[in-house]
Amino acid sequence: MELSNIITKRGIDRASADVGFMFTAYNLKRIFNLIDKKALKAYLRALIPCFYRYMARMEAF
Repeated sequence: MELSNIITKRGIDRASADVGFMFTAYNLKRIFNLIDKKALKAYLRALIPCFYRYMARMEAF
């Protein structure tokens, strides 16, 4: 997304949401470049059970 797209957004909320997405994408790209891919995959696989427990708790509400 270009800066001109952000300038043309109507309202600060929409523009700040776009900037937030850009920062998130930039930071994820940095993480993927800094961390060993095998280590990242192992870490994410270890998080899967935690995610399912969290989702089970959220469904109770």
